[in-house]
Amino acid sequence: MRIVREEFGKGNDFCKKITYGVTGEPDQVAVTTGSSGGFTALFLAAFDPGDVVLMGRPGYPAYRNTLQALGCRVVELDCSEATRYQPTVAMLEEYAGAHGAPAGLILVPTRELARQVEASLAPLADAVGLRTLLVFGGVGQNPQVQGLKKGVDVLVACPGRLEDLIGQKHCSLDAVEVSVLDEADH
Repeated sequence: MRIVREEFGKGNDFCKKITYGVTGEPDQVAVTTGSSGGFTALFLAAFDPGDVVLMGRPGYPAYRNTLQALGCRVVELDCSEATRYQPTVAMLEEYAGAHGAPAGLILVPTRELARQVEASLAPLADAVGLRTLLVFGGVGQNPQVQGLKKGVDVLVACPGRLEDLIGQKHCSLDAVEVSVLDEADH
C-alpha cells in the first residue's frame, strides 16, 4: 500500500488516469475495497447465518462469496439478456413455491418423540444437504416461524402446533411429497 500511496503522491501519468488528475500527499491516501466493504457491513446487518439469499447468475462473485462466508445459503437463479440479467418476480415465486415449503413431513404425537426423530434425522439430512425443522407446542413459536421462513426440506411436527402455524399462514403443506405418521395413537 505504501507504494500505491507514494505513486499517487508523485502525480505520475498512470496515477492521473486512475485518479481523474487529482494529486495529494501520500499520507492523505486511503486505499479501500471500494463498495465491497460497505456491502459486507450491510450483509452483516441484513442477514443471519442460515438465511437463504437468492441472487442472479451471472452475478458478482464477491457478493456470493461474502454471503457464503457469513453462513448464508446462496441460491443462484439463472438470468439472461431476456431478464436483463436480473431475477424476475416469476423466478422468485417459482423458487418460493418449490423451496419454501417442506417436501417431507414426519408427524408425531408428542414433543418427546419429535425431538428423538429430529435428533436421529438431522445428521442424515445434513449429510445430503437437506434442512430439517422441529415444530411442537409448549414453547414460543417465533424460532419455528423463522425456521419456516428460511425454508425447510423435512418438517418434524406435532399436530397441534403444525395446525396453528398453518392457520396463521406461516406454513403450507402444498409441496409435501412424502409423509410419515410415526407411532399414531389412534
